[in-house]
Amino acid sequence: QMGAKNYELKTYPGLVHSVSMEEIQDVKEFLEKVVPSDNECQVKLKDPSEMSVKELRAAIRKAGLGSKAVGLMEKSEFVKLVRDHRNGNL
Repeated sequence: QMGAKNYELKTYPGLVHSVSMEEIQDVKEFLEKVVPSDNECQVKLKDPSEMSVKELRAAIRKAGLGSKAVGLMEKSEFVKLVRDHRNGNL
């Protein structure tokens, strides 16, 4: 069986194509119930120094940093580029 099993439909009288603070509060309360509040579901990025050169190149390409990688040859240079990007130093 798939699909939502625990839900509540609400209407907001007089509300047409907009949102109200009451609706926002209901959404907030719903999210607090269903989304874990701890770091359990947080995305953890792999440390660049533990990545292979292939993984580093893929990360650089995905981040749109290809032009900054031209001429890099050493793994340490790729690691530095990815770290600088993640830290907002580019």
